[in-house]
Amino acid sequence: LRKEARISDDDRRAFEALVQKHGGAIHVSVMTEERCSDSATNLPIVEAIVKAVPGMDMKIFDMKQYDELNAAYNALGIDHIPVLTFFDAHWNLIGHWVERPSAASKNLDAWKASHASMIKSLEASGTLEDKRKLRELYRGIADEMAAWYRGGLWSETVREIRTVIADGHL
Repeated sequence: LRKEARISDDDRRAFEALVQKHGGAIHVSVMTEERCSDSATNLPIVEAIVKAVPGMDMKIFDMKQYDELNAAYNALGIDHIPVLTFFDAHWNLIGHWVERPSAASKNLDAWKASHASMIKSLEASGTLEDKRKLRELYRGIADEMAAWYRGGLWSETVREIRTVIADGHL
């Protein structure tokens, strides 16, 4: 996905204007973990933004290695990953973006609803074979999610991130 993620010239210009609005720099802190499918699908577009826009930088933190940072997010009621935190040039908090764009959540909810009985049956069984099938099913959703983002959801991620940086919240 990293090789496929691109932002439009209009988005690049909008982010450049936001960098100027925030003193010439926007620092992005990302809390995640390696096995997070939302990170796998959203970080490529975030990386594309950061690479395309002068004055933006990004640091990724593994939640397993930064207990205090994870606890600070939990204290704010943020208990999903990835968490993107945006700071201005003077390291003042701009805002947070969490997990995935709302359009992706709707797709995921629909997928879960269409697979609910199968998931419930596999979870209830407890056999090694059914646990393997359940893992395969969840691996499959990661592939579907990648297709959703390739099909247009990255633009929703970009739109929501622009909103957070512009307004401090969604």
